[in-house]
Amino acid sequence: MIPGVVFGCTYDTRKISFGRLEEFKVAGLLGLGYAPISFPLQQSYQTGKVFSMCLTRRREIQTYLRFGKDVPTPPGGLRVTKLVFFKDMPYYHVNLLAISVHGQKLLIDPNVFAVRNQGTSGGCLMDNGSSFTFLIRPAFKAVVEFLEMYFMRFPHLVRGARPPLGPPFELCYEWMTPLPPLPALTFHFEHADLVINPPEDLFIEVKADQQGNDLLCLAFIADVLFLNQCTNPITYSYMTLTRSC
Repeated sequence: MIPGVVFGCTYDTRKISFGRLEEFKVAGLLGLGYAPISFPLQQSYQTGKVFSMCLTRRREIQTYLRFGKDVPTPPGGLRVTKLVFFKDMPYYHVNLLAISVHGQKLLIDPNVFAVRNQGTSGGCLMDNGSSFTFLIRPAFKAVVEFLEMYFMRFPHLVRGARPPLGPPFELCYEWMTPLPPLPALTFHFEHADLVINPPEDLFIEVKADQQGNDLLCLAFIADVLFLNQCTNPITYSYMTLTRSC
């Protein structure tokens, strides 16, 4: 319990939008960055500037948000990569070195992931407010081209059109049962590899394209580089970002 702090939901929120669909309405905001007005820093005397979260749109996954001493140490040790901070950009930057799909490292110029202009452009950051992974266009192109070649081995899998509403997913296939084996993807951070496991977490089911087909879409969007995948707990502190093994 925190004296003087009350959590609730808004019922008439204006000028805040995360999409065009009804399901994207915002019920409230909680700042978890490291700006002075963020919740972890305002309550740092209790949280120690540490929090752990697993927040996802998938209803079958138990979500949580823990702070300070309430954050358990994950079993099996930790993989640790350092956070990179910039004075005027209160985001959690990390050093991304490469990306692998299905065990094969993609041919992506490492400079694509470099931070530029004191954190105002380029680089890789953990955005705890994003539901999807945003990849800078050269990296996104390499991932999509590999997946297109991978899925060609399944001739019964039909390429689908881009969904007419919602996020602009570019790689979609018509939903089928059973699904073919999906490839794993690994983000190679400095001193730590993050494997998206199970591979199903790379994709999202999208309801009905223009022909009435449900779609299986790669949950990546071509843009500046953000990362937010929630399969295992992510723990943030002022010094390290860690993910359980």
